[in-house]
Amino acid sequence: MTWLKTNESKGMFLSLLIHSTLLTALLMSNDKPMKLADKEKTVSIDLISCHPKKQNIEKPKPESIKKIVEKHKPKPKPIKKIEKPVKKEEIIEQKKIEPIQPKKPLKPVKTNQIKDTHKQQQAFVKTNFTIIRDMVLSNLSYPNIAKRMGWQGVVEVKLIISSSGKLLEYSITKSSGKKHLDKAALKAVKSMYGKELPKPNSRTTILLPIAFRLN
Repeated sequence: MTWLKTNESKGMFLSLLIHSTLLTALLMSNDKPMKLADKEKTVSIDLISCHPKKQNIEKPKPESIKKIVEKHKPKPKPIKKIEKPVKKEEIIEQKKIEPIQPKKPLKPVKTNQIKDTHKQQQAFVKTNFTIIRDMVLSNLSYPNIAKRMGWQGVVEVKLIISSSGKLLEYSITKSSGKKHLDKAALKAVKSMYGKELPKPNSRTTILLPIAFRLN
């Protein structure tokens, strides 16, 4: 029991010693004079120097303004002249109008001459009709289809013969009603081109009927 008491007394003594040392350390630290802070650094600002200096802006002269305006002013586009279309009437007026020369009066044809030529033509047709008809019929052929179908008819053809005995023109004045018969008649008359026909005193017209008959 005595051993325990001695140990307790030792522990008490050590704890008191530690606490006393801590207190003395704290007291010593508070008593030390604190160093003064460094001298305060003062900053001076010159307000005058902060303001921007006024720049001397030169006002543009009125002459220079005019030049700039004229430089940038849009140039007017050239106006194209639109030419009006010339009317036909105006062209005719511009042309020189030549005086119309009067036509020479035609010589009057005597009625006696007309009658004479007409008589001569009639006489030529009477005397040469059969000759011209036989020449045309010698070149005429009956179409086979017309024979099979039993087609018959008469085609009247007009022939114009020159004074030199040449066939000038030919045409159908009356149709047979069948195309094949009409074509055959025209083919026979066409074969007369280049052949010598009877020569009339003047240009003469002959009406030649061509008949298609089946026996």
